[in-house]
This record gives sequence, structure tokens and C-alpha cells, in this order.
Amino acid sequence: MPAKLREAGWLVKRHDDHFSDDTPDTEWISEAGRRGWIILTADERIRYKPVEKAALLASGTLTFILASRKGLTGLEMADAFLTVQTSIFHAIIRQQPPAIFKVYGAERRIALWVAG
Repeated sequence: MPAKLREAGWLVKRHDDHFSDDTPDTEWISEAGRRGWIILTADERIRYKPVEKAALLASGTLTFILASRKGLTGLEMADAFLTVQTSIFHAIIRQQPPAIFKVYGAERRIALWVAG
């Protein structure tokens, strides 16, 4: 997924290039906030993880969660983000962090889920 986003001109930092697999979500999320990164994730189960959801909001980041990713390959996930890239870029410009958006690539839309 990162390679395809980079090909489209996105500046992408991969989790695994900066953190080990066993880094707790709260730790890398907090660090992403300190670095001013925007988070893209396919972990739509975050709604069932109150600690991680709270960490996203506490980190001061903008987060974009790919909804309905079941069965998608990495390239298809990248395509879903690229399909709505204009909406994502507008949200980055207009939305005061922290905020969590859901990305609906098949429907060609994003929706604000939670704002802090």
C-alpha cells in the first residue's frame, strides 16, 4: 500500500520502518502525534478499542480509517484512499485536530467520525 501512495505523490511513513511489531498502539500513536504525522489505518475495529481511540484523540492527529476493508489487498486499500484523496486533503486543511475520519472508498466519500 505505501508504494502505491508514494507513486501518487503522497509522503508516506510506514509503521514498520519506525516502530517494532510489538510497540503498543498507544505508544506509536503518541509518537505520530509528536511528529505531526497524519495516520492512515485499516483497523476499523478501533471503535471497539477505547484505549486506542482515546490515544488517537489525545495525540492531536488527524486519522483516516479505511472502512469495509475485508478481503482487500494492499493495492486495493491504497486505491480506496486514492479514490478520496481530494476529500482527505480538504479535511487535512479544514479540520482542526484531533479528528478521526472513516474512509469509504467504494462510495467515494469520507465522513467525520469523532472530533476532539
